[in-house]
Amino acid sequence: MVKAAILAVATTLCATAAAAKPHLIFVLADDFGYYDVSFRNPAAHTPHIDGLVAEGMELKRFYSYKFCSPTRCSLMSGRLPIHVNTENNPTSKPGGVDLRMTLISEKLKAQGYFTGVSGKWHAGGHAAGQLPVQRGFDRSRVFLNGNEDHYSHYFGIDKGYDMWEDGGNLYDNSTYGAELYVAHALATIAAFDPSQPGHEALFMYVWRSTSRLLVLSRRLQSYSH
Repeated sequence: MVKAAILAVATTLCATAAAAKPHLIFVLADDFGYYDVSFRNPAAHTPHIDGLVAEGMELKRFYSYKFCSPTRCSLMSGRLPIHVNTENNPTSKPGGVDLRMTLISEKLKAQGYFTGVSGKWHAGGHAAGQLPVQRGFDRSRVFLNGNEDHYSHYFGIDKGYDMWEDGGNLYDNSTYGAELYVAHALATIAAFDPSQPGHEALFMYVWRSTSRLLVLSRRLQSYSH
């Protein structure tokens, strides 16, 4: 069973003039326990997550599906998990968010947001139209399935390499995934330019494990200062 914990941050990390719309950074972490943060549990050590919470807002009541892919698909589509990929299929089979459903990324992009996604996608990839860059994201660096190796990025169920940047494979079989995805998230934030069309505000979506959340939170807090 995989459980998900969600940390939502609305912030103005970019060193630019204030935008009319808020910048949005959304981080979803697998297997993140309620007491895995030091602002709830002194035995934990998460000063950077604590700092982000202190500077923002903590939402304490929410629900997620009993494993990960339907949670992600529900979050992206706004539909109940029962309607989006409860079968948890790999990309070798149909699954994920139905192409007839509109994603939050598409809605935000239509409102002038510059959009990026890094980490675990798990919202479909059987059809080319399900890739993030076809679903409202300007930039993406993702693995489409789950349970890939952190270094080789090999997905055992389909017996193949699984890391995508925008519309094609990104071949790197030695760098730890946390570093690759965090670097992409920060590069996307840095690429936001309010002088460009379609850059009225930033939406950054980051998905993956607790370890990657900890790496990202450290980088985000240092970046914001």
